[in-house]
Amino acid sequence: MIMADREMEGRRFWRPFFLGLAALVAAAGLIAPGAAQAAMRGYIVTDFNSIKVEAPVRIVLTTGSGASGMGEGDRDVLDRVDLSVSGGSLTVRMKDSPDSSLAKSGGGKKGAQSVPILTISTGVLRRAAVNGGGALTIRNLDGLEVDLSMNGAGDMLVEEAKVDRLNLYVSGGGRVTVKGTAKTVRASANGPGTIEAADLVAGQATIANDGVGSVRITVNGPAKVVSIGSGDTTIGGKAICDVTQRGVGQVICGQ
Repeated sequence: MIMADREMEGRRFWRPFFLGLAALVAAAGLIAPGAAQAAMRGYIVTDFNSIKVEAPVRIVLTTGSGASGMGEGDRDVLDRVDLSVSGGSLTVRMKDSPDSSLAKSGGGKKGAQSVPILTISTGVLRRAAVNGGGALTIRNLDGLEVDLSMNGAGDMLVEEAKVDRLNLYVSGGGRVTVKGTAKTVRASANGPGTIEAADLVAGQATIANDGVGSVRITVNGPAKVVSIGSGDTTIGGKAICDVTQRGVGQVICGQ
């Protein structure tokens, strides 16, 4: 009986120690790998009004402030990212030749965890292009005229636009999403890509859908639509549509 009591007392003594040790091991297993790979890096960026994304990265861009650039992610991947400004145009590319897919930006070894996130700012933005599999989010966009183009399977999002003339172009399987207002919009889709602008209110618009992808926009005024491919075109709002339809894609005009 005495031996049993002593054994029970020994278990109670060592139990907190082993529980604490197990907690430390678990915490090390969960935190250490991420902590070892997470990194921040600044980039030297001079004034620009145009951006071209040619790297499989995620970019968040704001306007209305000085030019700056900061990256977060895997240290090795951040060291490969190159930001260069020439003639007022910022080009974002990789120093070597990685796969254009976002999911393989780390050479296919670490997957989406290796995709760096770049936070960039500039005073005014006039043009933005994504070539390949990159992703670009533009927080705010204003001005007289802005060109947005997608060439590839990437993604572009404008959270708030307030421009006079907005030109949208999609070629490939990518997606351009725009919210806000514009007096005049010219939109062109060629291929399986998508223009999602149902939350963009335009005073007038000219739309060409030559592919299999879809185009959606809101227009309170005249809208000229040319549909050649098999993709659908939807015009919301109080649109007055002039439709030329040569393909099998459906054109829906007005509410």
